[in-house]
Amino acid sequence: MGAISSKHSVRTAVARTSNDLRIVGAMLSDVGCVRDNNEDSVTFVIHPAHRSDLRELGYALVADGMGGHAAGEVASALAAEVVRQSYGSMDGTVEAALEQAFQDANRTIFELAERTPAYMGMGTTCSIVVFEPDALVIAHVGDSRIYRLRDGQLTLITRDQTYFQQLLDSGTMTAEEAEASPQAHMLMQAMGTSMKLSPAIFQAEGGLRVGDTILLCSDGLTNCLSDEEIGQAPLDCYPYETCAFLVAAALEKGAPDNVSVGVFCAIDDGVDFFRQR
Repeated sequence: MGAISSKHSVRTAVARTSNDLRIVGAMLSDVGCVRDNNEDSVTFVIHPAHRSDLRELGYALVADGMGGHAAGEVASALAAEVVRQSYGSMDGTVEAALEQAFQDANRTIFELAERTPAYMGMGTTCSIVVFEPDALVIAHVGDSRIYRLRDGQLTLITRDQTYFQQLLDSGTMTAEEAEASPQAHMLMQAMGTSMKLSPAIFQAEGGLRVGDTILLCSDGLTNCLSDEEIGQAPLDCYPYETCAFLVAAALEKGAPDNVSVGVFCAIDDGVDFFRQR
């Protein structure tokens, strides 16, 4: 099993499936232009071709920590590590395993903050996509995002759990009015800030098929680039090059926050991905 978990992940990995589909992907995280430390964590696990006992192809996760100097970094790193360990040890459905993994990570972060004054109030977003031969299973808390590019159309799969999105969904305010609110980007829930957590866990409509590109990111990217700008990125080239392109685009706009990106392509097993690009 190949795995990446770091602040500046640059490796690329491949997973082969039994139905002639492969996942090729990479992740990259950058401190940005303003902050001194990186409170984002990214991780992905890709299962090798010979493992027929696994229920899925692998997964990718992004977590964006908060809570002051060092605390946010601790929260996001714990989220990534506890989810990895817990999810990997669970039996049953992918959805049930993700629910338990998110609850385990939430409790771990919350309890550490409770007994460590320097970490009081820390928390993190956490968004994970599990790749199955025909499906994408999502677990999501906060405002990091997961997109799918299919046939040139970029679609946001997750829904931001923010006050801004709540105002829009309720029809209380227009987008312009909600954006002007000083609490617009306040998270409605985050992992580790309360013992009660209700992650959104679901299978993405439309599933996964050859030709799809899945993109994960922290809000350090989406606060700098619109969906239209993200969709114009070279999402069909090497995954790491696409990650680097998007991070560079955010840095050109001043990137006041940490920027994390993951790009994963579903390709036909009969196609030499690297020769084609």
